[in-house]
Amino acid sequence: DSRYTADLRPFLKAYTPELVFEYLDEVRGEHAEIAHLLGSCNRLLEENPDNAALRALRAYSYVLTPAYGSQYAQEELDKCLDLFEAQLGWSSDHRYGFLMKLSKYVEAADVLRRGRDAAKATAQEKATFAYHLGGVLEMLGKTDEALVAAAEAAKCERLLPAALARKAWILYHAHREA
Repeated sequence: DSRYTADLRPFLKAYTPELVFEYLDEVRGEHAEIAHLLGSCNRLLEENPDNAALRALRAYSYVLTPAYGSQYAQEELDKCLDLFEAQLGWSSDHRYGFLMKLSKYVEAADVLRRGRDAAKATAQEKATFAYHLGGVLEMLGKTDEALVAAAEAAKCERLLPAALARKAWILYHAHREA
């Protein structure tokens, strides 16, 4: 059995997204540790294919294992997020936050765009998605798009102070002046 199998087994029935970050901290990107984590996830997912935390850990392992392409990681991450949504009632905000913690900015931006553009979203929800999208886009180096998103957020009076602060942060981060 791989090194983490016994440690992960108790979490098969009751798990949280925090479990994922606990193990990410433990393996610290070390090749041998990632191989053990991947082996444990593969073994335990045979018995428990609907465990979102194990799927997230496997996606992480795929990203850091050269033998696997990013397509494997993306497919696994999509399954993980769908399971968290179905089992824990995650909203787009949860999905976005989880992706940000994994430094998956492109994917987080996609989630936020879908939320902002959803027909059923209220004006305030659209503005909130736009506010967060501005930050993610700036992290991706897309300053002009980030400023557009911050301006969208500023249209919501309730978010105006935060949106103005977001614009200031974007300009600061991009080393630009207003």
